[in-house]
Amino acid sequence: MKIPYKFKKVFPNVLTGFRLGIAPIIIILGLMGKVNIVLLLTILSCLTDLFDGYFARKWDVSSQFGAKLDAISDKVFAISLLISLTKNIKSLWILITLEVSIALINLYFYSKTHKSETLLIGKMKTTSLFICIVISFFYLFFHKLHFLLNGFIYMTLNLQILAGSSYIIHFIKKAKEKEENTLENVKAHKQIMEEETV
Repeated sequence: MKIPYKFKKVFPNVLTGFRLGIAPIIIILGLMGKVNIVLLLTILSCLTDLFDGYFARKWDVSSQFGAKLDAISDKVFAISLLISLTKNIKSLWILITLEVSIALINLYFYSKTHKSETLLIGKMKTTSLFICIVISFFYLFFHKLHFLLNGFIYMTLNLQILAGSSYIIHFIKKAKEKEENTLENVKAHKQIMEEETV
């Protein structure tokens, strides 16, 4: 049976949107102490993250919209997991605050440049953050992991600060380069106009 193209085009985004839709449910259940259900939903959400990209590439229906939706879903999903874990691990609030701050920084500069860029330090920060989330789940069942958890919280905190600072510096640098290029183009245009009038 041939799968309709419209289904192929929409299905990966539906999987991605699932993580957005389930985020508030994860927060509510986590704050209610329903850790087992949150863990189950987390595994299910991770599977959608795996398969949305797989099907988009397999069916050759990758799009800029899908990529942006995936990035937003991952960010919202990560923050929702962190919030759901704060009932038992209060120190995660600092990671949530910084993660939201970084998201707002990127959103602000995207509104100015209409370009989204990911730096290596940002990828390192995200990796550390998800490892921290995984360890947090294990900590709920094995409290002896508190030293490992605290270590990753501290490392993620430092990477978040570095990532946030790096993004600000990077975007300011890009803005200056754009301004300099604009001025050079204006000067070049004026010079050409002056030569033509001579």
